[in-house]
Amino acid sequence: MSRLHRHPVAIGVGIATVAVLLLPLSYVAGWMGDLAQVKPELVALAQSRQHQAWLRAHQPQQPPQGSPQVQAQWTASSVTLSWSQVPRASQYTIYRAANAQTFSKAKTVATVAQTGTPVQYTDATVAPGTAYTYWVASDNAVGQGAPSAPRTIRTYLTWTTLSSEAESQGRLGTVTTWSKTAWGILGQSATSHTFALWNIAGHLVTPDTAATASSTWFTQKGVHWTLGTTRLFPSSQNPPTTFSNAITLQTIPTGEATPENLAVWQSQQKWRDAIVAKGQPLPPDALLLNQYGEAIGLTNAQSDLVRDP
Repeated sequence: MSRLHRHPVAIGVGIATVAVLLLPLSYVAGWMGDLAQVKPELVALAQSRQHQAWLRAHQPQQPPQGSPQVQAQWTASSVTLSWSQVPRASQYTIYRAANAQTFSKAKTVATVAQTGTPVQYTDATVAPGTAYTYWVASDNAVGQGAPSAPRTIRTYLTWTTLSSEAESQGRLGTVTTWSKTAWGILGQSATSHTFALWNIAGHLVTPDTAATASSTWFTQKGVHWTLGTTRLFPSSQNPPTTFSNAITLQTIPTGEATPENLAVWQSQQKWRDAIVAKGQPLPPDALLLNQYGEAIGLTNAQSDLVRDP
């Protein structure tokens, strides 16, 4: 009898146990069903966030910060600008104005992508012996940063122009050295050679060293400097020889050496010239011009460079 009385209870406990066990499974099944419904929204949200992160990384929210620090090198026919990359920049705009005008007068000459370090641009549209001012500004999708400080340069003259100007500004004169013994009774002799004469910063000078005239009771010696039929009188006999005559010649300004310079001299009544770099040997008795046509100095007979007075 006791078994019959306990059986319904056991059955009830079993049913309750099964119900308890099935409850988590039903919850999980329901949660999985809900997850299946919201999963597309979660995937779309994740993709949207990834896209926003990519945009923030690839599309700056402000223009580039800072200005390029521009360096320049030039020849007679080109100007090469170089600068370090600017943060957030994707490209650069190069502006140019004639002479030393302000930025408001500048015009765009090129845009350059940000590739390599340093970034470079070569302007091959310049004229020889002309001044230009450049600015470089960094750009991105948002806008343009502040332009660089102005960089003003003056292109060199061509070697042909330098040579022609030096020859046209100079003159060839004659120096005659004579001597005679016993007042000419025992004979006399004379030697002549040509020399180049220039007006450098207002001084008539020649690379030739003035010969000294001397006289004893037995021998006489003299030196005559002439430019055509005009007698020249040296005021300095130290190289370079300086003359005090008021002869009109085009004035050559003075300047500093450039990476390469032009030596001009006369030989056998003909003009000669040669391009010389810093540190290279110089020809004797020559005028040395920089690449702007300015006189650096003259060389003596030993090829030493001597500044004009």
